[in-house]
Amino acid sequence: MKLQHAITPEQNITQLVAPHSFPADRHEVDERWVRATLSPHPAFSVDPIRNVTLSHMGDGIGQLSSLLLARLTCRSGATRSVVIKLQAPLPEMHAVAMTYGHYETEVNFYAHMADEVDLRTPEVYVSMMDHVRERVVVVMEAFTDWHSPDQIKGAQPREIRTAVKALATLAGTYWNNPPKDRFDWLKGMDAPEFASLPDDCAVCVAPLMTRFQAQWPEHAENTLATISTNMARVRDAIGNGVQVVSHWDFRVENLFFGSRGELAVIDWQLMQINNPANDLAYLLATNIDAPLRRQIEKPMLEEFLAGLKAQDVNDYNMQDLRADFRLALLGITPILIIGGANLDQTNIRSLVLFEHIGKRLLGAIDDWQALDVLEEIA
Repeated sequence: MKLQHAITPEQNITQLVAPHSFPADRHEVDERWVRATLSPHPAFSVDPIRNVTLSHMGDGIGQLSSLLLARLTCRSGATRSVVIKLQAPLPEMHAVAMTYGHYETEVNFYAHMADEVDLRTPEVYVSMMDHVRERVVVVMEAFTDWHSPDQIKGAQPREIRTAVKALATLAGTYWNNPPKDRFDWLKGMDAPEFASLPDDCAVCVAPLMTRFQAQWPEHAENTLATISTNMARVRDAIGNGVQVVSHWDFRVENLFFGSRGELAVIDWQLMQINNPANDLAYLLATNIDAPLRRQIEKPMLEEFLAGLKAQDVNDYNMQDLRADFRLALLGITPILIIGGANLDQTNIRSLVLFEHIGKRLLGAIDDWQALDVLEEIA
């Protein structure tokens, strides 16, 4: 059967190679597969791989992928570690990724767009999708010596500040001019893939609450059902405002902090065109507990605006940002609703993670009186 790929090596901006095969799951990845896949890459053709050690990783962290860590020893004695990222093992989460085009978005980002964004992203060796069999392979640099915070415990203020500066850089890169003409895979909220979003949210509220009602406020179900019922209007309102390229999953477990203050950003599956405050709202409302959020919110919004002004974005002020932030709190709830309803119930860490995400986000929605936005956009 002929494979249909989202991209081919000849189309790449960066140097990529094709995978030896598209594994059905991470148990099909062995030392032979790693050697056959990476040996043609220039990084390894001049210094061949001599030894491969594989280990599973990411359990309870990544929801839309299956991950392995490969530690490579080359002929010269040099060592390097890479992450091998495959499609989600859980059928429900795989269906979510296929419905919304998340796999294709990431493979295209790494192949075509990462070099344009002034953020540190992983060095990538393979980034390809087999549409026929719905399989994905991304092989990329592993930030094994960097620090990635535990989202359940929450990030530190200095980490949040570093992340906010990076968000301003990302938002300012294509400020109100996302390059859809050059990257036809780059989706906005008006894309056909998102047409089912309101219905998907509505269907997922009940199973979500079955899992988390005991851990969340009494009004949680009513809040999430109200947002789901009005998600089409939220989606339209987001599409009618200033548009930027958004990571859309800007949580601290997708961020790696270096010892000298560097920041690297991974996991671009959910990337899309969205509201300027989308990533900022997700970062502040789901990655730290309410007391810290309330303490640092104002200076972080100011930091974000300062970062935009440094990129000559001068037609956007605090009033604009606060309005977009309130709307964004509603716009990011599908991550909680759909992700929480479809996660692996046997994975305790995933359950605890979504418990914290929900508690924090619901608190932020209350603090910002975000439900009132629904009347404003009626």
